[in-house]
Amino acid sequence: MDTNTDRTAWGIAIFIIILVLGLLWLSFVDVTVAPVQDDDFFAAPVSSTTAPTSTMPVASRQVRLSSDIVSIVASLQDGDTFSDLLSTSGVSKELRGPGPYTIFVPRNIAFVRLPAKTMQMSPADTQDFVRYHIVAGRAIDIDELKNASIAALSDDTLNFTVDEGLIARVDNSIIIEQYKAKNGIIYLIDAPLFPPK
Repeated sequence: MDTNTDRTAWGIAIFIIILVLGLLWLSFVDVTVAPVQDDDFFAAPVSSTTAPTSTMPVASRQVRLSSDIVSIVASLQDGDTFSDLLSTSGVSKELRGPGPYTIFVPRNIAFVRLPAKTMQMSPADTQDFVRYHIVAGRAIDIDELKNASIAALSDDTLNFTVDEGLIARVDNSIIIEQYKAKNGIIYLIDAPLFPPK
């Protein structure tokens, strides 16, 4: 074989390796984002401190208007722990109405990261914990929030902030995913919310 043939063979081999590595990388990265149409269907006045901002960088947005929020929470693969708490506490029965509701669902891993015995609560404390993740009477659109305080179903105050990087937070938890339902909106968050004592 001559030198040009060797170089061509090596060039093709390197190209194939780079192509395979690129495809492997893409298989591990979630690059799909479902767009949400801007509309006023879920808009609700929240408080006098709200102000429009640019679109929040929520990782994923999905619309499932044929399902209610309890059904969507139950279907979330990364929300099983909270879905179980919602059901066993009896709070899910309160959310079957027309709403609108906003519910913040902590990811499963967020519960695993908690110190031991954190979730060992009385039934009344479990209900308060779950209700602190819910806002009744409003489907909160985080695209419309800047900084706000809103009463949770537990009668405690949830605080919303948007930092300079346009990261939306409820209390100290980052909002990761958004799901719109026929009777409200669900946000997957990275940490559980604990009501003030």
